[in-house]
Amino acid sequence: MTNAGDLELARRAITRAPDAMKEFLVRMRCVPRFLKGQNERFGRPLDRAELDDVAQNVMLLVWRKLPQFEGRAPLENWVFRICHLEMFAEMRRKKRRPTLDPDRIDVTAADPRMPVDVLAIERVLRLLDGLPENQARIIRMKQFELRTFDEIAAELSMSPNTVKTTYYRTLVRLQDQLGPDTDEARESGEES
Repeated sequence: MTNAGDLELARRAITRAPDAMKEFLVRMRCVPRFLKGQNERFGRPLDRAELDDVAQNVMLLVWRKLPQFEGRAPLENWVFRICHLEMFAEMRRKKRRPTLDPDRIDVTAADPRMPVDVLAIERVLRLLDGLPENQARIIRMKQFELRTFDEIAAELSMSPNTVKTTYYRTLVRLQDQLGPDTDEARESGEES
């Protein structure tokens, strides 16, 4: 049994018919409510900003997958399933992300033999800012957010192989721009 009205709405929204788009967007107001309800049910693992991010991801996914909607159930039921899956995905990502809690940092455990080269870090960040947006974003997601290639690919709507290739090529490019390691350059300069 198909929900012909919702199926027709989806088809017309895909063609960007103004009246269909308006109705579609009104119906998608359910997304934040669904996410808020699920967040409450799971003990509020996500804060408001994270829920807003998930809602944006859901809306993007709904729009991309709208041509696949078959009308077997009301549109909101189909959207609820996407909300549910994205909520779990965000909770998994959040669990993997390192958190920096200043109260839990043990400065006595720092290795004094490992100096932090602030200038080198600033230089790397400047080089990242000079890269094309997609390359810089992939590096940041992989290095700073500790995301997997599959997660990055899903978020950026790319294939995992494209993400990997871009990542490794960009690393080589950054390494070339950074030049030889300063310690090695100093040592070789002292010997000559």
